[in-house]
Amino acid sequence: MELMEHSDQQRDAVEWLRGEYLRRRARNPAYSMRAFARALQIPSGRVSELLGRKRTLTPALAERIARQLAYTPEQRRSFFSLIEREMSLHNRVRQMRFEALDDEHYEHLTEDVFQAIADWTHYAILSLMNTVDFRSSPQWIARRLDITPSEVCSALERLERLHLIQRDGKEWRRSHRRLTTTHNIESAALRRSHQQTLNQAMDAIENVPIAMKDTTAMTMAVDVSKIKLAKELIKSFRRNLADILEEGHPTEVFNLSILLFPLTKRNKQ
Repeated sequence: MELMEHSDQQRDAVEWLRGEYLRRRARNPAYSMRAFARALQIPSGRVSELLGRKRTLTPALAERIARQLAYTPEQRRSFFSLIEREMSLHNRVRQMRFEALDDEHYEHLTEDVFQAIADWTHYAILSLMNTVDFRSSPQWIARRLDITPSEVCSALERLERLHLIQRDGKEWRRSHRRLTTTHNIESAALRRSHQQTLNQAMDAIENVPIAMKDTTAMTMAVDVSKIKLAKELIKSFRRNLADILEEGHPTEVFNLSILLFPLTKRNKQ
């Protein structure tokens, strides 16, 4: 029985299995998915669904695969650590509640404060301070955000004046938890901020590799009485997704923009 090799570059158990199948095909171009399924003692259709991520690799199924491929103890530990990590993430996603996270976990910005920091560079610098390799050098920040050092210095001065950051020796530190703006209130500063975000999104469509972005859209018929619920669900999704993505060792600053707006004009009564 052939043994499966493991690489630390593999992100999950599906990649592990796909890598084993591709290695066997490289050794024997005639090797088929059906032959791989026989080696695993799993129906070929199910194997195809697993590799296509249309079916979840459960611990029970992983145990069968480990047994059929005669894993060594070390291979078992590596393989099942991937399974456990995936199951943990899957359970967290399933447990996401529809209601938004309690706003008490967020620092509410007054309209006056937001007016002062509505430009995207302020939020970007605050988020950059959470990355593992952050440096308090204006030149370093400028290179990471593709802006000028003078823009960085102006933003840092403004953030410090508003007590959103503080000096710790020679290092800058955030002095607040997460920040949020007003909800469902018209704001000229917020409109300008959203316009900047849309302009950056348009640039990303052309210049950011597909592996580093997700651009999707849906058009649907809507019961407008559910818009309030939709906005609460979107808020909950944003905050839960941020919790997941900010765990670990963040190295980059991303922007998540979700738009829900009507294409039709309201009928006049």
